Amino acid sequence: MGRRWIVPVVVLLVVGCGSPPERELVYNNFPIINGEPDTSPEHMAVVAVTDEYSMCTGAWIGSNVVLTAAHCVSVSDRLMRVGFGNEMDSGMAWLLVTEKRVHPQYSSSPTEVINDVAMLKFSGSVPSGVAPIPNLPSSLKITNADIGTQLTHVGFGRTLANDANSVGTKMTMNNDLRWVCTQPGGCGSPSSYNTICQDQTPSGICSGDSGGPVFIVRNGREYVAGVASYTGEDCSDFGCSAKVDEYDLSFISDWVGGYPGAFCTSATQCDSGYCVDGVCCTSRCGGACQACNLTTDGTCANVPNQTPCLDNDLCDGTEACRDGQCVEGAPLNCANDNDNSCTTDWCDPTQGCIHDPVLDGTPCPNQNSCDGEETCLRGNCAMGTPKDCDDLNPCTTDSCDPASGCRHEVVPDGTGCGGGMCGQAVCTQGVCQPMDSSSCDDHDPCTNDWCDPQQGCMHDSLPDGYECGECYLCLGGECLKVNDCDDAGGCGCGHLRGELPAWIGLSILAALIFRRRR
Repeated sequence: MGRRWIVPVVVLLVVGCGSPPERELVYNNFPIINGEPDTSPEHMAVVAVTDEYSMCTGAWIGSNVVLTAAHCVSVSDRLMRVGFGNEMDSGMAWLLVTEKRVHPQYSSSPTEVINDVAMLKFSGSVPSGVAPIPNLPSSLKITNADIGTQLTHVGFGRTLANDANSVGTKMTMNNDLRWVCTQPGGCGSPSSYNTICQDQTPSGICSGDSGGPVFIVRNGREYVAGVASYTGEDCSDFGCSAKVDEYDLSFISDWVGGYPGAFCTSATQCDSGYCVDGVCCTSRCGGACQACNLTTDGTCANVPNQTPCLDNDLCDGTEACRDGQCVEGAPLNCANDNDNSCTTDWCDPTQGCIHDPVLDGTPCPNQNSCDGEETCLRGNCAMGTPKDCDDLNPCTTDSCDPASGCRHEVVPDGTGCGGGMCGQAVCTQGVCQPMDSSSCDDHDPCTNDWCDPQQGCMHDSLPDGYECGECYLCLGGECLKVNDCDDAGGCGCGHLRGELPAWIGLSILAALIFRRRR
């Protein structure tokens, strides 16, 4: 490698598990596989941290601050630098550290490490295209529920556990979270707490990786969740990192906060004066179709197309974002599906469609005269009584036309229509007639003989004066000869119909009187 790097090494031997909820770290005797070279643009924020005698790793978390381990910077009088790049021997951009901050309760010994976090401020410009990776906030903190979640480690430390010279190349490896140690005495050490650990299988951290970031993905975004702190003997059994979310509010935020992309709850926490979508933003970030938490650099970006951008007015449709602009949807159509005339339809901006019922009894005709007269009842159109088109005539076909109403079409002549007491009957021009009514003839010329299907033969008397033979007239139901008529037909009465002339009536009356006197 050329240059030989001397790295700080902190070794803790596990002595037992001090708290039931947290698991004991057990030596497993598996070899270390130190991952692969990391040249990803996303991890250009991982930096080398050096002084005149040693090297560590750190992560640029925002503004001009690098987060690393306290044991990497405990000697305050040494000149320190941070380097951006992938190979410490070539192509690195080195920036001078101007200020250091070690956790005030940091402590270390051969058997314990407490609060192993520190921050470095540097001067100069970060290389173009490099973006900071924020520290995990306490609102997203790691708990036992995250055990088994994949973590990503990045560092410039040893690539071989037994070779102190195999340092200086940025490497990455993945391992699952195995232990979350938050209680004093937890995970086997009397004072080691607020750490997250893995079992170094199939890969793990080692000397030189101290201070390096442990990444976790939350909601699709990568955060610095840990700072590499210590391992078991020979880096071969377990590796632990300071649990960053435990130091978010008490140590990190009050020194780092304010840079674009940093978390915030109010504008006073941001150097720009803008706290938008929970992060410090470079601008006010206008409209519902832009957000400041979509990037890590605190700049506004367009939200995905079709994201709702509601204006609190339900009547003008559902608004959605399109290329950073809020586009109105189709206005709400509040008319009922059957165009109900029994409601008054309107739109309320907060409630949407409203259908108020009209007064009961309001006509709601449906242009169909056959189904009766429709009226409104409790907001619905109620049908009336259907029209009865039966005319009780067997010689007509009865139907109803929606537009014109009842129709009675005459059946063809000769169609059978019953008969009853009169015998078989047929239809003639729309009237039911017996086929033969001669059986009802009573041979009385002064009666009209006919047959009623229900009552049988009927004999209606003809009116007085009705001619019932030549020179004979009906009177009181009898057929009587007119007195002034002779048998030769000279009486002049052969063609009388209806009422008799007065002289004939007197002659008939005289004849009756004369008959009684005889």
